[in-house]
Amino acid sequence: MTDYFSILDQPRRPWLEEAPLKESFQRLAAIQHPDKAGTGDAARFAVLNSAYSTLKEPALRLRHLLELESEPLPSTAQIPPALAQVFMELAGARGKLDRFLAKQSGASSPLGKAMVAIEKNALQESWELMARRIRTAKESATERLMQLDADWHGPEPVRETLVALHQEFAYLARWETQLREALLSLAL
Repeated sequence: MTDYFSILDQPRRPWLEEAPLKESFQRLAAIQHPDKAGTGDAARFAVLNSAYSTLKEPALRLRHLLELESEPLPSTAQIPPALAQVFMELAGARGKLDRFLAKQSGASSPLGKAMVAIEKNALQESWELMARRIRTAKESATERLMQLDADWHGPEPVRETLVALHQEFAYLARWETQLREALLSLAL
């Protein structure tokens, strides 16, 4: 397995500071870019991009760290108990959004469009509130990750915590994407 930490000259740790990671990527990308005469290498550049994409995202970085340091992660992940309620609320909100979008596409009269506009505003507010909850959950997970990193001595004693944080970040990233898509569909 390719060690992305090594490729980007970063320590194998759960937490990486964004600025040094980006600086290392940009320095190496300037050397390995395929358009650079003499030293450019498309294959190396592709690996470099993969390394940066993986290490800049907490869920992907934790997965990579765990895979490098120990056995692979389980193929199925359960929703972390702390996020179960958020998941249920998100699923309910998604159902409401789908019903609203169907109703909105069917509204043709001025009165129908006005009624849909009122509902749209309420939906936007509820999705923005959900986005704030997801951001707060992500901030909390980031704080726990930074604390874990401060006590870092290797993956074995903290494997369960790393796996749990990986799962939490993975769900939060997926939900952030759904939230952005929902807010975009409401904006159209």
